[in-house]
Amino acid sequence: MLKNICFVLFIGFSYFSLHSNAQEIGNFISVVPAPQDASFHLPETHKFQVLAQSGTAIPNGSGNVPTMLDFAGYLPINNSSRQGILCINSEFLPGGVMILDIVYDTASSRWTITSGTNVSFSGVGGGTVTNCGGNITPWGTMVTCEENDLGLDLNFDGYQDYGWNIEIDPITKSVRDIDGDNNPDKLWAMGRMKHENVAFLPDSITVYEGEDNSSTGILFKFIANQKANLSNGQLYALSVDGSTGNWISIPNTTKSERNNTIGNADFAGATLFNRIEDIEIGPDGKIYFVSTTQGRIFRFKDDGSTVSEFETWVYGGNYTVNTPEGPRNVTFGNPDNLAFDNQGNLWVCQDGGGANGNYIWMIESTHTPSNPKVHLFARTPAGSEPTGIFFTPDGKFMIVNIQHPDGGNNVFQPDVTGNTFKFNADATLIIAREEVWTNSQTSIPPQALPFGEFALKNLYPNPADNQLTFVLYSLTAEKNVQLEYYDLHGKLIKSSKVQLVAGDNLFTQSIEDLTAGIYILKIKTSNHTIEGHIIKK
Repeated sequence: MLKNICFVLFIGFSYFSLHSNAQEIGNFISVVPAPQDASFHLPETHKFQVLAQSGTAIPNGSGNVPTMLDFAGYLPINNSSRQGILCINSEFLPGGVMILDIVYDTASSRWTITSGTNVSFSGVGGGTVTNCGGNITPWGTMVTCEENDLGLDLNFDGYQDYGWNIEIDPITKSVRDIDGDNNPDKLWAMGRMKHENVAFLPDSITVYEGEDNSSTGILFKFIANQKANLSNGQLYALSVDGSTGNWISIPNTTKSERNNTIGNADFAGATLFNRIEDIEIGPDGKIYFVSTTQGRIFRFKDDGSTVSEFETWVYGGNYTVNTPEGPRNVTFGNPDNLAFDNQGNLWVCQDGGGANGNYIWMIESTHTPSNPKVHLFARTPAGSEPTGIFFTPDGKFMIVNIQHPDGGNNVFQPDVTGNTFKFNADATLIIAREEVWTNSQTSIPPQALPFGEFALKNLYPNPADNQLTFVLYSLTAEKNVQLEYYDLHGKLIKSSKVQLVAGDNLFTQSIEDLTAGIYILKIKTSNHTIEGHIIKK
């Protein structure tokens, strides 16, 4: 039986190829590999926005943005890629989870935090520590993973306090009560370990979880007894031999068994992969996971009680990437967080590698070890590593954290909004192709309008205190326009009429009578409507 997977150096060549849709986020020319400096480097075709930065007050919320930002998970509202809930882990001691309500305002072409807070763990055993990976469940909650398994039982309940998964309701922004005793719980049945990540099948029953431990690193599968209920279930550990393997049942009924998950799995003969930093379900239905220590990405087919087609999909080693300065050799290694985009490409955060590492990579969906297609998407600021890649449902926006950059980074860098930032503290970024930012605006060139229509050329400020300024363009004179403000439940709150003349029309409107919050603004004529979000402070 294969007990420890050995490291093999692979040298290959990778070339950029155009996708059928040039506006997909995975269409880019690799950045030039180089040592880290004080800036964030990505292809010229892409722009980023700094959404939040550690140490600052949560905008329109309570508390401060924590440090050591790791997993970031986007929960869409009504499957929207422009309005959702963002859950972000703090891999600190003590740990934490920040939850932000965010919306993309098409008038200003920027994401805005409308409210947010840090989740309270005060009633959960000894609190929480080192919240590293996690995921959004198929039923709309968030699971956060404790990477630290400190051997303490501070409340004397028989469970070691740390090294568990925890389920959070992003709507109430609170830890869920799993067993119905009116107290928040940890997910004891899923086992105690240095949890790094969880991945869910759409069946709402099957969960894969990996252990971030350099001396073991075991892959587990948890099958819940009931859908969308992680309080009880069967736990298994993976044992592989060549291209096949099987799932070994691991006892997880008593407190003692659950406290000693790793020892029981190791004793049962589970394969040791050495630091499993992430697991993802591929678009092909296969299970993909990394060994950071080995520098490899594995994949396999889960057949139920057995597995097949187990292989190394990406090897650590040297690859050639095409850059604006020509082909360059660069070393792929230390893979960490993973995420698939809508085109089936796999994005990889690099954890380590010294000054010439901590890159963001993309592996094309058609990659094979014999025909590698590996691309270098971004270089992170000095001292930092990228964490927590996640995509909006339409695949247009990527969310990524910049963790532990050097406090001495002193270069001001503009984001897509024109604001400038120094990457001297953890930051959450949202990245998209440049035309996605541009095409999302409601500002439309007048010559592109069909006869008889109108366009919103500008709307500011947004967010606003008491007054909005509109710049509307009309191709015809004396056009009557209706302005309607709706709440997020679709209720009409306020309406008014304005009359346009040919050409540009500049006017202001009071919104003092609106309470603070997000509103849907509709600008309407009898045959044309423009719609966007405004935020009243």
